[in-house]
Amino acid sequence: MKLQLKLSLISIGAISVAVAISCIAVLSFSKRNLLSEKVDQAALDYSRFSSVFDTIPAKQSWDSDIAAKSYIIRHFRDIAGSTEFSLQKGIDVYANNTGIDSRKLLDQRKHKQYISLPASDSIVQYYFLNLESKTYLIMYSLVEIGDDSYDLSLVRDVSHSIDSIRALAAKCVAAGTAITLITAVIVWRLIILAFKPLRSMQSSADLISHGQYQSRITVAGGNEISDLAKSYNHMAESIELQITGLETANKEKEFLLAAISHEMKTPVTAIIGYAHALRHAKMSDRQKQEAVFFIDSECRRLERLSSKLIQLITLQNIQLITSRVPAQELVDRLKIALHQSANQANIQLDFELESGTEYDIEIDLIMCLITNFYDNSRKAKATSVLIRFDKEEISVRDNGSGIQKEHLDKIIRPFYKIDESRSSEGFGLGLSLCKLIVDLHRATLSIDSVYREGTTIKISF
Repeated sequence: MKLQLKLSLISIGAISVAVAISCIAVLSFSKRNLLSEKVDQAALDYSRFSSVFDTIPAKQSWDSDIAAKSYIIRHFRDIAGSTEFSLQKGIDVYANNTGIDSRKLLDQRKHKQYISLPASDSIVQYYFLNLESKTYLIMYSLVEIGDDSYDLSLVRDVSHSIDSIRALAAKCVAAGTAITLITAVIVWRLIILAFKPLRSMQSSADLISHGQYQSRITVAGGNEISDLAKSYNHMAESIELQITGLETANKEKEFLLAAISHEMKTPVTAIIGYAHALRHAKMSDRQKQEAVFFIDSECRRLERLSSKLIQLITLQNIQLITSRVPAQELVDRLKIALHQSANQANIQLDFELESGTEYDIEIDLIMCLITNFYDNSRKAKATSVLIRFDKEEISVRDNGSGIQKEHLDKIIRPFYKIDESRSSEGFGLGLSLCKLIVDLHRATLSIDSVYREGTTIKISF
């Protein structure tokens, strides 16, 4: 059974029980009050009727028992309201104006209750008798008439009151049924509305399972289900971001493999051609030297390319361990690493540093970073390169050919080269590698360049 149906049935059942209990309580209260009024009124009438017999003289005032009995019967019938009373002594019935056999009245007395008469200490007994589709209130007690005790009973038809209670019960049942049905419809509607986010969540989950990761739930209100829907949307956004990231990474890898294949195809083809010529063609010593030199040059080029690719791939999964490194140590290492290259390229290489400058870095990666920047300056035909170390920034500035504005946002992509000619030096991987190193240090990379005037690259920590 689904949760929505289960909650609906439980709610409707609880409402039905509550309505039934309320109806029973109302009926019980109404019945008790109505019958209590009838009993009180009967007790008042009984007290008035029985008090009339106090004026009857003692038995010795009569000539005989028959005369006394006749007087009592005549006196009984002359009292107003005697039609609801019966009078008997033992099994001898003096008068019975109730229309009910006195023996039936005696048989039911085991169900009696007690009530005090108004303005008197006398206690009378009463009970209710169902007879021939009618309900009677029977009230009786022993009364003293003359010197003897007599059984005086009041028999009052209360069927109308009972019918009123039954009519009220029917109305309560009808009203309770109507209230239950209306409330059930309202509860069912509210439960449907409450479960709407869950149904939307289910539909969204189905869409996500089929690859539609942008699916979301419309959230309204501030209840627990709405909070759950918000959490679900947050989860869906995280999944979409992760999937998008994986798809982007996969596309980048596909692009990387395609670019590697493209970059390697030409030198490998040339190497195979020269190797085949060395093995099978007649060549002069000079041609053989040229072929060997070309093969060596292309193999070194492939070695550099593979080294760059390994760095580019492994840096994406590296766990960076940093230490405090003085800027002076970086300057000393860079002078040794770049001195010969700068002399060969006729580049004036200068260093500036702010006193006491230190960085929280991985020194080998930062050396690779700055070396790549210098190498780009050399390729740009720069004659002057300034490497400056400030408190929170490292910058490399040159006076090379510069970069055109439309290329600035693209040059950090893998294999992107401004000059796509075959003779262009490099593979377009250097700045991609630099961007990864900068990101690992949680720093920012900025490139400012003026075409044909020079470029400034900054790393801000």
